[in-house]
Amino acid sequence: MKNLIRLMGLLLVFALAACGGPGIAAEYKEYKEKGSTPIYQNSMELIMMTNQLNAILDNPEQANQYLKTEMLPLLEESKALSEDWQDRLTHEELKELNRLKDQELALLIDYFGKLSEVLELTAEPGEDFEQIIAELSGEISDKQEQLDKITDDYAAKYEELDRKYGTES
Repeated sequence: MKNLIRLMGLLLVFALAACGGPGIAAEYKEYKEKGSTPIYQNSMELIMMTNQLNAILDNPEQANQYLKTEMLPLLEESKALSEDWQDRLTHEELKELNRLKDQELALLIDYFGKLSEVLELTAEPGEDFEQIIAELSGEISDKQEQLDKITDDYAAKYEELDRKYGTES
């Protein structure tokens, strides 16, 4: 009788494990289509916007206005989408992936915020202009290093999950 109970318990564990696989694959597919793809599309738009920003950098006031009114709102939209998905995801692997994207977006918002400060200072340089610019440049460099690491971590995790769950229907 004990062996029968152990066997049934073991079968239950295997059945639950088997049910977890397709569930995460379906959630991954939904996240990829409705979560990461729109964020990726915003990122592609942001790259085009960066080209526009570079084209108007000779006018720091205009560049800063563009950054604040066009680029930062797009990043904030992506961050809100990422936060929404973090609340909806149920599998820890997907939450970890999305957490990396959320961290990346938060850093990008900070990064562009620092760039905005540089543009403001460039538009109206004050007494401590060079010192403040040097400090901001250091902060921007630090943020860029953090962004590079998180972006690499996200890409690696995304590829891993895509190999595991991306080919299932």
